[in-house]
Amino acid sequence: MRNRKVTADQLNDIMGPDRVIRVEADGTVSTGVDDAPYAPELYAISDDDGSHTAQTDPDLCQQAGYAGWALESGWTGQYGYSGPCMHSSEFIGGDLAEHILATPGYWVAVDVNEDDDDVACWALAHREV
Repeated sequence: MRNRKVTADQLNDIMGPDRVIRVEADGTVSTGVDDAPYAPELYAISDDDGSHTAQTDPDLCQQAGYAGWALESGWTGQYGYSGPCMHSSEFIGGDLAEHILATPGYWVAVDVNEDDDDVACWALAHREV
């Protein structure tokens, strides 16, 4: 386990897909945590043309919840959408990174897969220690 002070600008590089980190109360970040829980596996519900449905976000939150995680919402910059699915062009930085560093617990960025295992988007999950 490696525990160190991290800036918001560094967090995106540290939080690779499915790499669980632990944020301590003092804002330091631990990587390679031996007793960290596994990242949740998420699969999106889509309609016949591949678009997410009204049930997609609640279902993703439920999948994460079964694994003991809570998905973060409201951080995407997508127009007219504020759910947990982040566009592939989005990253962990700015206010989102500051929020993570100010909120103790386990954190992980996870891919959200379609039924055919193609990555549809990604989501950010949090779990209390």
